[in-house]
This record gives sequence, structure tokens and C-alpha cells, in this order.
Amino acid sequence: MATRIEPMVTVADLNAMPDDGHRYEFIEGGIFVAKAPGLEHQ
Repeated sequence: MATRIEPMVTVADLNAMPDDGHRYEFIEGGIFVAKAPGLEHQ
């Protein structure tokens, strides 16, 4: 049985994320929007 391999996200893809005030993180080939810190961490 063949395993499907998803294309990994590149640094160029990360740089193409909009400058909308959110912080994007590049983790293990995926791009995620970082959550805002809780009150304890602000």
C-alpha cells in the first residue's frame, strides 16, 4: 500500500503570509496561527 506524501510548506510560503497582525509559526512542515497569550503570560 502506498503512502500519500503531502507537499511540505516552504519558508517562501511562510513569508507569503499576510501582514495582518497575527503571528504565524512554521512547525514540522505546516503553517499555524499562534494563539494570543493568556492573561498570566501578558
